[in-house]
Amino acid sequence: MMSESLKQSIHNDRGNAGAFAGLPPGSFAQLHVHSDYSLSKGASKVKEMLARAAKLQIPAVALVDEANMYGAFQFSKYAMDYGVQPIIGTKLWMRLDDSGLKGSILLLAQNATGYANICAILSAAHRPHDGTKGGEGIIDDQVFSQHLDGVIALTGGRDGCLWRYLENSRDDDAEALRGELRALFCDRLYVEIARTGYEDAGEVALEEKLIDMAIEAPALECLDGVTRTGVPLVAASEAWYSIESKNDAFEILKAVEGQSTVKLGDDGVIAKTQRRFHLRTIDEMNALFEDIPHAVTNTGLIASRCSFKVEKRDPILPTFDAGTGLTEAEELKAQSREGLAARLRDMLIPESEHETYRARLEFELDIIEGMKFPGYFLIVSDFIKWAKAQGIPVGPGRGSGAGSLVAYALQITNINPIPHGLLFERFLNPERVSMPDFDIDFCQDRREEVIQYVLKKYGMDYVALIATFGEIKSKTALKDVGRVARSDEFGEYGFGEMDRLTKAIPMDKAQPKPLKDALADKDQPQFREMVESDRKYKVLIDNAIKIEGLFRSNGSHAAGVLITGVPLTSICAIGWDDKKQMG
Repeated sequence: MMSESLKQSIHNDRGNAGAFAGLPPGSFAQLHVHSDYSLSKGASKVKEMLARAAKLQIPAVALVDEANMYGAFQFSKYAMDYGVQPIIGTKLWMRLDDSGLKGSILLLAQNATGYANICAILSAAHRPHDGTKGGEGIIDDQVFSQHLDGVIALTGGRDGCLWRYLENSRDDDAEALRGELRALFCDRLYVEIARTGYEDAGEVALEEKLIDMAIEAPALECLDGVTRTGVPLVAASEAWYSIESKNDAFEILKAVEGQSTVKLGDDGVIAKTQRRFHLRTIDEMNALFEDIPHAVTNTGLIASRCSFKVEKRDPILPTFDAGTGLTEAEELKAQSREGLAARLRDMLIPESEHETYRARLEFELDIIEGMKFPGYFLIVSDFIKWAKAQGIPVGPGRGSGAGSLVAYALQITNINPIPHGLLFERFLNPERVSMPDFDIDFCQDRREEVIQYVLKKYGMDYVALIATFGEIKSKTALKDVGRVARSDEFGEYGFGEMDRLTKAIPMDKAQPKPLKDALADKDQPQFREMVESDRKYKVLIDNAIKIEGLFRSNGSHAAGVLITGVPLTSICAIGWDDKKQMG
């Protein structure tokens, strides 16, 4: 039965939030959704989540992967394809005290300003500070004060910042934090009530405290001049995978991450647990929150306050300043003509051929200037010339870039395109506008020196390594399941048999084949024969397939570097790999 306090809460929430309503009555959004970019935890791909949301007719979804927005662009693109409103966000950890206690908070971007602010907050959370090694995604509440505009905050679910205080019997601290967050976010703060449908008595008691805390928040005048009482509630049911059958993959990932085990039933699948973290329908959510229906309504109100997706953008290059006072186009012409003269002299090219070279050079320069790429050529030439001056070995150039005489004159390549009949149009063509792409090889042992030069020249805020993601391949999937799976029927998997099984997986060049392809390989039947020889191996494979292909880890590209003309945190979040920043 609904208490009087909850009835009053409904009245307060509707009165305070009504001005933002922009969706049809009864509209609903899933605001706590994770993909496999929540590394080693999320059990569904971004596209899977959105396909499921579209099938369930969920009009809006917020992607809040843990301490990152790696999937933001992909999510935005696929969401529009599926007719789902994308809400870009993240889940971060707040440091609650010096003992290591932390609690989560969700940040959602209302607009482009909010997205840029969340990027800045995320970057600050990952940067090494106060003894952290970087990459941990932990923040203090002071970070918010500089990056508030356009950001909606939810207090997190069962690991939320307020919940953590309450479960540690620190009610006063919880109320103090509620006050701090409310003073910062005001009408953009919501108390998240997260349910799975299987709450125990202790969780129900804590939830009641959380609801009362939201209702009892004192009056506060916000920046819009409106005085609000209480903090609105919002319903959430954490989604870590698209459909219920993906729960097995989630449990396996959780066991691997936590170094625990999973129990397999007689049917070879993981013994059922009560809690589920699939994408729930509006009917499921209404049933879960029938005592506080306004918390479900508020999900739609939040969605109506958000209008942003990550768009594909044109390259933003830094301005190249050679210190000569020339424009980039003028500087490119000057360096190219001087460089060509040196090449003609050093390569002992007959003077009778010089005009052919000069005409080709001017032809290329006109196209490069017309396509607005002089800065790109100058930037690349600059760090290659620097590397050569330091005695760092640089490759001669690969790919279509070798067809550019300008690149040859600027020392970007070391291949003369004219005697080899290489065409510039294969590299740059005004009828097919695309970013130039030079394939450059630096000595592996001294590559870091070149990266440091670029960092120093353009600034830490404008340069980062490209992030990479490691998928769970077939052999790793087998080993992971073999390490954590247990069964009454056949006990556990021994190291020796796991080693024999993984070594039998057929290879496709340097990579092991996916498990389904390995089983279907008629030319190399050893793996299939081993699997068919014992039911325990069939069970192992079936469970390994469930996690194969999901993202396990991230890292930084060995040589891929981002260089921008604007601070990187204005367009993407910056993470850290050891002591290197990556975007």
